[in-house]
Amino acid sequence: MDVVDDRLVIRPYRGSPFAVHGTIEGRQVSAETVDTSLVVSELLLQRALAFVEANATFVLPDYDLEYPACVDGDGPEVALTMMRSLDRVTSMRFQPWA
Repeated sequence: MDVVDDRLVIRPYRGSPFAVHGTIEGRQVSAETVDTSLVVSELLLQRALAFVEANATFVLPDYDLEYPACVDGDGPEVALTMMRSLDRVTSMRFQPWA
């Protein structure tokens, strides 16, 4: 893992592009895809990993879908995990998943 501008770079990222920005305990954090990498604030990654360790899931009952919390998947689960890990979402950008 590399560090760029106080954020961690996780390679490779195989999912659809996204960006989420928000706060945790009043601190600005973000996660976004850059080419084939996920660039994420350390505090946000720590919080996301807590959801992974807790075996959290995201259920979309209208579509009969369930996604596990993760930081290295190839579908919407990484973006959902990052978004859920924020205390407050200030902005988000997603591309449709196939």
